[in-house]
Amino acid sequence: MAQSISFIHAADLHLDSPFKGLSHLPENIFDEVRQSTFHSFHHLIETAISRQVDFIILVGDLFDHERQSLKAQIRLRNAFQELAKHHIQVYLSYGNHDFINGNIHAVAFPENVHVFPDETIRSFTFQKTDTLSVQLSGFSYEKRAVKEQKIMEYPDRDPSADFHIGLLHGSVDGNKQHDTYAPFHVQQLLDKDYDYWALGHIHKRQELHHAPPIIYPGNIQSRHRNEQGTKGCYLVELQKDHAKTSFLPLHRIEFLQLDVHLIDNLKLDEVESTVLKKLNDKQDGRYLVSITWHSTSEYWVTEHANGWLDDLIESLNEQLYADDAWIYIYKNDIKLKKHDVPEYNAQFIAEIDRAFSEMDMIEELNDLTRHAKGRRFFERPEEDWKEAAKQLLYVELLHTESEE
Repeated sequence: MAQSISFIHAADLHLDSPFKGLSHLPENIFDEVRQSTFHSFHHLIETAISRQVDFIILVGDLFDHERQSLKAQIRLRNAFQELAKHHIQVYLSYGNHDFINGNIHAVAFPENVHVFPDETIRSFTFQKTDTLSVQLSGFSYEKRAVKEQKIMEYPDRDPSADFHIGLLHGSVDGNKQHDTYAPFHVQQLLDKDYDYWALGHIHKRQELHHAPPIIYPGNIQSRHRNEQGTKGCYLVELQKDHAKTSFLPLHRIEFLQLDVHLIDNLKLDEVESTVLKKLNDKQDGRYLVSITWHSTSEYWVTEHANGWLDDLIESLNEQLYADDAWIYIYKNDIKLKKHDVPEYNAQFIAEIDRAFSEMDMIEELNDLTRHAKGRRFFERPEEDWKEAAKQLLYVELLHTESEE
């Protein structure tokens, strides 16, 4: 049988994320949400042991904040100790969220854990047998932002190693959707002639290249509604001139977005049936659902303002909750189709959109958010407050017209 190695590649664990924007959830559900990153990480450890991998690679942002919580560090250490019992090594780097200089109370890890200690590109050697060795090259963030092209500092493939793996927490140069850290071009990675590139920083799972694999595994647990779909890690097996990669789901809770189109003559029980039908195949997991109602007239905007749709959501949540598997609709808003409203309304709505797109909501609410009593009302994401404010303006406009 050809010599091979197997490992798990994960990144962006964000252990002990606060989930501040979801603190309005019922206590029992919010507790599950707060623990979800730990549940997903525990699943990762169980998977590594059951698959009997040689090692685990963790590429940055293990923690959510540079002042890494003691609870998260201890859980990580205990998990690594469990891996040591099964002779599984760990190679990890720190990223922009958990950069080294921010953590003044670091917990010591066991000897099977190998940490890239600073921003200098360094290499570790994993010796599986006398005749099979692996070289792993990477670095950790010392400060919050690394803007340099660190890829230029990586060594070329080590000819004495059977396999060479690169760890890089960064983003493709020119990517406008994310903060650009340690930028690189795919060709620069290919030029190093490594057998595998283990990437981190981007939370959406992506395979940038097939042979050799250049992979973002995404994060192991979604933290908000913009991170939808399954989350997990990659199981990788490397043989000479061949790589087999498999994505393994790890998430505890999945975020789901529903779009429901409403017409004027639709009854509330019909709306209820529509939502239940859309959720019919989601009965075996834990889902946090956000619903966007789409309307073409003022009827459903008014019903939403009057609380009828909120009452419907409350009823649906009672039906959808179970102890082991549940669905909870935590957010709903309504969007008016602009081309179907009177010209004056359309112009007004366009002006609202422009004003809100240019608005710094944090600055506008500064006095309230700095107040001890006011702060607790502003834990939801800024975009939620903007959307809610826009909808209120829409309703006020429509009500004014109907009163005339």
